[in-house]
Amino acid sequence: MILLGLGIGAVMTTAIPGATSGIHHEDSGVASALFNTGQQIGGSISTALLTTVASSAATDYLTSHRPSALAAAQAGVEGYTATLAFGSGFFVVGAVIAAFLAPNRAVEPSEGEPVTAH
Repeated sequence: MILLGLGIGAVMTTAIPGATSGIHHEDSGVASALFNTGQQIGGSISTALLTTVASSAATDYLTSHRPSALAAAQAGVEGYTATLAFGSGFFVVGAVIAAFLAPNRAVEPSEGEPVTAH
């Protein structure tokens, strides 16, 4: 799950210039805030969704097997397996959608003075 979060962070970091390119200088704060809000809400919803998938898979496994320490351990494995499969499918669908909807052009420079990183 930590690696999944790092991968999402890397993708989101590179998406910021594309999301705010071509924005008028007076609207840049609103655009950045909207992007960050969407990122936070998306992260919360996806965490809740993946947790639900994991707990549902573990519960389904435990209800169909006799209670034991081995069954409990295997239920955890089933939960992780279902979560990773669901997350992978979600990423594939997102990649296909992004391939068709994301513009394939250079990022437009924003108005105003260039900012130098410190």
